[in-house]
Amino acid sequence: MEMSMVVAGDLSIPAGVTEFRVPIEFSDKMKTEGLAIFQTMMFNKGSAYDLWWTGQEFKDMRIEACQQMLEVDPKIIESFKAENFDLAIGHFHDLCPLAIAEKVDVKKVVWITHGTSVYDFTAVQIGLRTFPSFVPHPLSSYGDQMSFIDRVINVIWHLSTLDFVNLPQNLLYDENDFYRKAENFDLAIGHFHDLCPLAIAEKVDVKKVVWITHGTSVYDFTAVQIGLRTFPSFVPHPLSSYGDQMSFIDRVINVIWHLSTLDFVNLPQNLLYDENDFYRKDYLPTQTSPDLWDLSKNVRILLVNGERFLDFPRPLPVGITFMGEVGKSSSKIAKTFSPEISAIIEKAEKGLIIFSLGTVSNTTNMPQKMLNSFVEAFGQFPDYQILWRMEMEVPQASKYPNINLLKWLPQKDLMKHPKTRLLIAHGGYNSFLEASQAGIPIILMPLFADQFINAKRAKRFGISQELDKLNLTPKNVAKKIRIILSNKKYERNAKKLAAMLNDKPFEDPYAILSHRLKLAVGGREIFALKSSQKLNFIQFYNLDFIGTFFVCILSFIIILK
Repeated sequence: MEMSMVVAGDLSIPAGVTEFRVPIEFSDKMKTEGLAIFQTMMFNKGSAYDLWWTGQEFKDMRIEACQQMLEVDPKIIESFKAENFDLAIGHFHDLCPLAIAEKVDVKKVVWITHGTSVYDFTAVQIGLRTFPSFVPHPLSSYGDQMSFIDRVINVIWHLSTLDFVNLPQNLLYDENDFYRKAENFDLAIGHFHDLCPLAIAEKVDVKKVVWITHGTSVYDFTAVQIGLRTFPSFVPHPLSSYGDQMSFIDRVINVIWHLSTLDFVNLPQNLLYDENDFYRKDYLPTQTSPDLWDLSKNVRILLVNGERFLDFPRPLPVGITFMGEVGKSSSKIAKTFSPEISAIIEKAEKGLIIFSLGTVSNTTNMPQKMLNSFVEAFGQFPDYQILWRMEMEVPQASKYPNINLLKWLPQKDLMKHPKTRLLIAHGGYNSFLEASQAGIPIILMPLFADQFINAKRAKRFGISQELDKLNLTPKNVAKKIRIILSNKKYERNAKKLAAMLNDKPFEDPYAILSHRLKLAVGGREIFALKSSQKLNFIQFYNLDFIGTFFVCILSFIIILK
């Protein structure tokens, strides 16, 4: 952490200042461990992943260095103030230089990046967002032209740098927290991926917390915190491809899925990077510091970015609010379309087929076999106009006048058009929800994540067919389309589902959200399963009772003999 001070009009550094360094003394243990970490990274490993972990382990050293710089002799601080510096130039690796500049009354700061590029954490501070679709992470080995898998990993890299390296240390050690206490906030709303938001809320004395899930369903890790146990015998894992009716083998695998999410995903996260221990040891080290796991049991409301009726049946407490409809247009009529799209709609003799793989998947990376399968299949339905969201030219599509390639589609409004007969999509939740609300049958081709279970949700309502992305041929694509278009039961089922989704006592989803937040701010407890939070696994499933019962039966049989 280096800093220099300059006077405007005279960019020469004042005598005695250029060589000034705050004397920092690390403990012997920290110096030994830090050197060992560095040497291991340099000579034994050296990948970008190892560099990331090295930064994690050097975090304590950076924090200690910052504290020593801020606690330097007050006389030195006063001598700096007397110089009336106009500008501070700081090495930007964290926020410590800003704190030092503020302490010596220097309001104008210039940052020097800690590398040869603009890192995400730096970019966010200056209002510059990163685009991981074509901007490779500075520590990665990618260029600006990446495959789909490369882009997925690149996005994870960017998120890991921003969230898992910088945010925990700069949120938990943010001096602004102490100023935020004066605001007397009534409620904290946090994205529930780990326990860090609870620590921040506790630090600024906000006792009432609302969580937002990190998916369209209630994951096991979230469920346990609110006293809700998962029943893998009929509740499929959100990332699996099962429905609510499973064979014995399916249930075995589903149990493993649930256990893996709970134990092998979340526990390492909270053991290797244990927010709870970190919080109680360094963040607010007092005897009265609460346990974050205990704080999580006091969460007032859980907001789920999904539609309750589209999920599989499961017991849920009243404190869970599904908000999948927030942002949904209340209009039942499609908006006016562009002249290009209007002309296409006009040509549709039997109807429209919409094909979109969402915004995450880059269609320019679509394999040639997949492209050919859809092109040749669409060509077999000349009476239907195909609106295909595609980001590149597809030469072979030009021989079929009914195939229309567009880089963007007003999908929500197209769903409401009376000529729309079918949506072909990847199984993303938004597309599934939009089609369900509009009463449009769908063909889903799941690509990753929760899209597989969304396909099973759609199948459960009898509104869909499913395509296997690994086994596409023009024949099976055309077959699925023909099944949907020729069998009216899919359209009838879709209309029934839409009627159910749209028949609700509250038309405005924002009114529901506002009502829930008011309840959270109020003094009443909302969750109906509070007592179950105190039960362990054995107690919750009455295994102690069942075990005792069988022991008694066995003892009785032995006595009779």
